[in-house]
Amino acid sequence: MGRKRVDAAPVIKSWPDLDQRLKRRRALLADVTKLEAAATGKVEKIKQQLKDDVAPLKDEIKRIEKEAEDFCEFNRDQFGGQKSRKLDFGIVGWRKSPGKVKTLAKWTFGKAVEKLGQLKMTDYLRQKPAELDKDAVKEAYRSGVLSDTDLKKVGLKIEEPEEFFVEQDEVKAAEMPGQMDVHRRTGTEG
Repeated sequence: MGRKRVDAAPVIKSWPDLDQRLKRRRALLADVTKLEAAATGKVEKIKQQLKDDVAPLKDEIKRIEKEAEDFCEFNRDQFGGQKSRKLDFGIVGWRKSPGKVKTLAKWTFGKAVEKLGQLKMTDYLRQKPAELDKDAVKEAYRSGVLSDTDLKKVGLKIEEPEEFFVEQDEVKAAEMPGQMDVHRRTGTEG
């Protein structure tokens, strides 16, 4: 594309005038940098304040979840053969975790990768350099493409331990009287 010809007289009339415009541009860029730095500092302070404000709340949430897990584990026989139990303000129970790909005893992931290559099971390898694609292995296992026997041949297994969970019933919680006004607690305006 060629240069664009300007027929109208330019706003800048001389080289010294252009130099002054460049000086002004430099000052504006410096102001932008200062304002952005000040804003970043304010944002970081707000983030830190938020982190400090929510830390004790998150600690209490974790403590309540641990206490709930301990109580449910102690009273597991009262679940009536079910994995979970619905209460007024939530559900507690156990569910299978997404699972983890592990090696069998005396196997390494390197040895498993080598064996997968030998058996032409390359769908479960990432290339360059060849490494185990654990997500593909888990998906194939979940979908029934790979069995426990298939995994054992290449020195792998899938562990799916049960994990305790607590789910809050938000509808019931919203109806609860005496909910804390977050703005009043933190001193912010809404």
